[in-house]
Amino acid sequence: MSSYIIPSPLGNLCLLIESNTLKSIQYAPIDSQLSQVIAPYALIVQHELEQYFCDPNHVFSIQLEPEGTAFQKKVWRALQQIPTCTTVSYKDISEKLTTSPRAVGNACRANPIPIIIPCHRVVAKNTLGGYVGQTTGAMIDIKKWLLNHEVPCLSKHGTLLTYFD
Repeated sequence: MSSYIIPSPLGNLCLLIESNTLKSIQYAPIDSQLSQVIAPYALIVQHELEQYFCDPNHVFSIQLEPEGTAFQKKVWRALQQIPTCTTVSYKDISEKLTTSPRAVGNACRANPIPIIIPCHRVVAKNTLGGYVGQTTGAMIDIKKWLLNHEVPCLSKHGTLLTYFD
């Protein structure tokens, strides 16, 4: 497995790639050094992410292979079905999968490919919920950024939420 640090509007991201398959995206420390040499497939992933950051309607077409339990993978597949610029609740997903909202939240917390597997689009009933295992701080700021990035689309679909600030 190879790792590459790339820039993004959210800070540096670490891509973990194996055999032309994206295994993970991690938020890299602020002081991490960008990769000087990037493999062709990592460049493709970087380009796809750049396209999303320019246009939230961008549809990702890269090969994903997240590692997790069968249940986590089931939740992550459900997350990938959330239309761009839409939010759903943990309860909505749990009802679809006949499980509990807490179990969905735990699978979201373990999501190894945030942004592309859009766990940021899953919110609690009356709050933003969590993001990457945090309910306050930098990760919630990133979730807000991602949702605000999609606000033009959200308002077109009539599902604009009011707690992104």
